Amino acid sequence: MFEMKLFVVLSLLLFAATSAAASGADRSSSTSPDSPLATGVDDALAAGDQAAARQLERAAAQSQRCTPEAAHPGPRISFGCSDWPPGGVLNPDVPLDTGPVSSFDADCDSTGTIWAAVADLDTTATLYRSTDLGRSWTSLFSFTHGCAIPMLELVVGSGDSSFVYVFYLTEENNGDLWVLRAPLDADSIEAFPVAVGPDTIDDFSACTDSDRLHYVYCLYANEHHTGRTGSFTRSLDFGRTWEFPQDWWNCWDPHVTYSTGSSVHCTWRYALTGQEIHHQTNRFYGRPMKWWSHRRVLGGENDTWDPVCAAADSGPESANRMWVVANFAFLDTIPPAPDTTEGDTVFDDTIPRLDTIIGLRYSWSWNGGASWSSPGTLDTRLTEQRFPDLKAAPDHPTGAVHLCYVTGTDADPGKTVVYWRTTTALAPTLWFKPMKMNNPRANVLFDKARPRLVCPPNAPHSGAGVLFSYYHTDYASGVYFDAPWSPGTGAEETAERWSRNPRSRTPETELKLLGNPVRSGAGVRLALPVSGEWDIAVYDVTGRERRSFSGSHPEVSWDGQDALGKPLAPGTYFFVTRRCGRKNPVSTTRLVVTK
Repeated sequence: MFEMKLFVVLSLLLFAATSAAASGADRSSSTSPDSPLATGVDDALAAGDQAAARQLERAAAQSQRCTPEAAHPGPRISFGCSDWPPGGVLNPDVPLDTGPVSSFDADCDSTGTIWAAVADLDTTATLYRSTDLGRSWTSLFSFTHGCAIPMLELVVGSGDSSFVYVFYLTEENNGDLWVLRAPLDADSIEAFPVAVGPDTIDDFSACTDSDRLHYVYCLYANEHHTGRTGSFTRSLDFGRTWEFPQDWWNCWDPHVTYSTGSSVHCTWRYALTGQEIHHQTNRFYGRPMKWWSHRRVLGGENDTWDPVCAAADSGPESANRMWVVANFAFLDTIPPAPDTTEGDTVFDDTIPRLDTIIGLRYSWSWNGGASWSSPGTLDTRLTEQRFPDLKAAPDHPTGAVHLCYVTGTDADPGKTVVYWRTTTALAPTLWFKPMKMNNPRANVLFDKARPRLVCPPNAPHSGAGVLFSYYHTDYASGVYFDAPWSPGTGAEETAERWSRNPRSRTPETELKLLGNPVRSGAGVRLALPVSGEWDIAVYDVTGRERRSFSGSHPEVSWDGQDALGKPLAPGTYFFVTRRCGRKNPVSTTRLVVTK
């Protein structure tokens, strides 16, 4: 019965597409709940066939268009091919651009190639590429819309139809949003309107899913009022056309990301109060009417803003770990000012002075965004922290996510630092010790030029690189790249830092399994790291601890059973090794159990 309905719906869609082509009419991408498309997709979802549902959506997208392309000419594009730095010379912080910039972003494709886009303070943006983990960069082309580009984001699609997408906001109409699309060989460039017209757009966020025929998603917002301030839209044809937008209420500081399965996640600052971070999840690729009720994941009596969200790249949707990190204004009491009116210095304790310090707070979910933990604070409030960025490490066995941010204030710019740190799904509240990424002082003034994480799948130590700009009182100065594997902080200092960092994976500190894979019920021998007492915990792929035991160098045996004395079922497990009595893991090792 379902197959018959699917055939009928596809036939109707084909007829509609033919009629539209004959009449030359432009169509909105919105679809009524009673249309053949909506009925067919709902039937496919009810039958558990997501592939058929996506096929129906794509069939409709081929005959629908949100905005006629001819009415909105694209940008002017110029090509270039120059290496930067000249000759590939490596500097402590590798520069992409050394002039004033307004915004930049970066992403990686599945091969580990890093792509970056940089907008200057004039009207031009440039696309760069690095094939050696950021050690050298090539400028591919520049484009201009004839007006300033105050903000851009770059994302890379997945699968056989991979594209590099550069979303950029122009000053036309108080904020028109476009996407420039280039294949991975950059031999052809196209630009398409995402949201153009009289509605003001101040901020946006974009992402793609990880399917071979991926969708592209965008959440954008007007931050001048409350109410229906935001819009969510999708492209089902690789950025060429965009669906009629879904209304998004009280949305400031939007952020959208994708996780495993079909989940799309939106996080934003709640405009009514400015003191809450809300989150909403969709389990079918952002389809209308499939969103969960939004949840408050961070909030309090003080302002909070700039939320970012990421999900661990491991485990099923229903048990996936997620994190939201946002800036938070801590209102601290500091000592009163001295009163010297009577000659002796005294303090008037009846009138305390209040000072606001900007810090970072986070919340995490253990079930793909359905439930969230109580908010936690990242480190102390002694140094201001701002401009967070959060991304998942691709295909990391323990579900690692990386975080970068800036510490310091413009009052003391000599101490502004870009930090990188990480946590995992196995210990979601344990943030490992931060590592400094920049040499000269970093930008702490211009939020559109905030640090951006880069997470190549082939990075050493499963680490992350960071793009950032230097401090200047009038603009963000240049774009630079550094990473644990690159020069500067990644050369002289990083070797030493990795040697004492809890995530070090050197032969001296890594647990070795003597026999891997093993059969269910069989014993396991483990070669422990250097001399000392060690605690070992065994976790399954959902992050649940199944067994813990201790041992001494050089070798220990384990019976292959869980804490209840039952042999572990076939699957993948992870051994997390810690020094006896310590909290920080030293290494994580994967074990495959077969039948």
